[in-house]
Amino acid sequence: MHLMIRKNIIFLLSSLCDSTFSPYAMWAGQLERTAYALEGAVGLLQCPDFVYGSSGKVTWSKQALEITKLGPRLSVNPRSGALRIHRAQFQDSGRYTCTVRENNVTKTRDTILSVVSYPKITLVQNASVPRGSEATLLCKVESTPASIITWKRHDVPLEQAAVSTYTRLVILPPCHFTNAPYPGQRLALQEEEIPGAVAHTSASEGIPSVTVSELRFRSVQPAQAGLYLCLAANTPGTARATLALHVTYAPVAVVTVPRVVAWSGHVPPMNIKFKANPSPRISCNHSNQNAIASDFWDLTVEPIDEEVVNVTITVLPEMTQQTVYGTFTCTATNSAGEATAAVELIEGRLPSPPTVRVDSHRPTWIVLELRMPADMGLPSADRIIARYEDMTSTSEIVEFDKAVTPEASNTTQRWNLTGLVPGHEYRLTLQLSNSIASTVPDPVQFLSAPQGDQPRHYVLQWRPPTTYGANITGYTLRYRPVIVAASTDGLREIGVAGPESRVHVRKSVKQVVISSLKENTYYRLSMVAHSDLGASQPATFLFRTANNTDPSPPRHDSRDRTSIHYSRQTPQSPVVLEGEGALHNASPAHITSITHIIWTVLAAVVYTAR
Repeated sequence: MHLMIRKNIIFLLSSLCDSTFSPYAMWAGQLERTAYALEGAVGLLQCPDFVYGSSGKVTWSKQALEITKLGPRLSVNPRSGALRIHRAQFQDSGRYTCTVRENNVTKTRDTILSVVSYPKITLVQNASVPRGSEATLLCKVESTPASIITWKRHDVPLEQAAVSTYTRLVILPPCHFTNAPYPGQRLALQEEEIPGAVAHTSASEGIPSVTVSELRFRSVQPAQAGLYLCLAANTPGTARATLALHVTYAPVAVVTVPRVVAWSGHVPPMNIKFKANPSPRISCNHSNQNAIASDFWDLTVEPIDEEVVNVTITVLPEMTQQTVYGTFTCTATNSAGEATAAVELIEGRLPSPPTVRVDSHRPTWIVLELRMPADMGLPSADRIIARYEDMTSTSEIVEFDKAVTPEASNTTQRWNLTGLVPGHEYRLTLQLSNSIASTVPDPVQFLSAPQGDQPRHYVLQWRPPTTYGANITGYTLRYRPVIVAASTDGLREIGVAGPESRVHVRKSVKQVVISSLKENTYYRLSMVAHSDLGASQPATFLFRTANNTDPSPPRHDSRDRTSIHYSRQTPQSPVVLEGEGALHNASPAHITSITHIIWTVLAAVVYTAR
């Protein structure tokens, strides 16, 4: 749409037109003096032929009528000869003559006075129209001289906008000039097209102008709705007004996730957005008539702004069953129309396990043959993750993944695992990943002996828990010294002997060294595994540090503060990494970051490389 502005300027005179107006001044004014006075303020006209303080006599007249007969608002200063007009009004505009008589010499000088005013916006007209129809915003301004009107939106002039406008100027009802260059004719400018929403005008003497600007939209759209600024400006000053354009339209639906997957009692919220003006009424139903709202699911309608509402459907956790699976349909209705949108709730499933076999192996590498399953799950698996663990040493668990697509079903892949240690036994786990999991992890299983072999540190080992398809994100350790007593059931904790320490452990580690402990002291330790679905039940463990066989007295330095460190050494020769209380990231460089949320355990292979 191109911006078009039509300038239609018509010079008209009102019934107030009389002999006080002389159009000739518009052409001959440059041969005379010109003065301006602000409406309501004091106007001052100087008499240039009068010498200040002289004995000459000065008189002022307007159109041959002495000012003494024009009213008490006009007065002459006898010392300066200046004419003072109090509370200037538009009818004071015109030609004034100053006459000076001194020593039988008479001099006259004409001055053209124009009374001007600030722009005054006297009328604004908002618009509320249906989408696709024409709309008009109107701004009416009174001022002298005539105002130039511009339009803005978001502080941007509408010369940059795709709208059609025209501005017109009307100066009171028409009459003929009494002293026009062409007697009996009116003065008019031809219509022309100019860029921008601007009115270029000329005002007649003594007559306030009325400028009407109409901002027109040929086919208004919702994106054009909002506030518009009408700016009127002339030489004395400016004025502004804010106008509103409302566009009514039928609802429009936006569904970002049309298919929502639920699993194991967990149903993500389902969302539908409707954009409409005026605000719509919302109603929703389920394809299964037995899935009654409020009994099985809740509906929440929340306005985001004046024209957008968000509809959220939440299935009650205890009602996640076959009854609620199906299609939720919502309808938004307003005076302009209606729109319908749907969200399907389906029950997800885990991928079927693939088949895996060792194709060939050497002391430092192995080739695996993987046969992908026919059922890749719902939604389809998009990653396959390999995790292998050196069972002979305490090396960190190595993980890496590859992308898969639904087309990978029933296909065969070969993977080459390198960097293995000859003679070591490995546990290999293959996992397919889709967006579902079943439950939180099982508690961890501790592998360390209850009795430590060092007086001031303890090596803690554990077996990674069963995850049920969820991604392990880390572990939390809590430990503190305790007081124990013997009982028929073994050792029983009867009190605490110090503060509790808490440490977070990253997921790829299966052994930590807890240092700066007290010798020959019992400690109670609890460990929780975290996944994307939540935390496991805490696994508790009671261990004891060894006696100190060093006869030298104990040292009290910074190492006495409890700390925990990663170690990749065997329990027989533990080495504590530097940095008190720090958990060092010592992952091998080839471990890739696992960004997918859910894992499904598919197959496990244990082998020994020879």
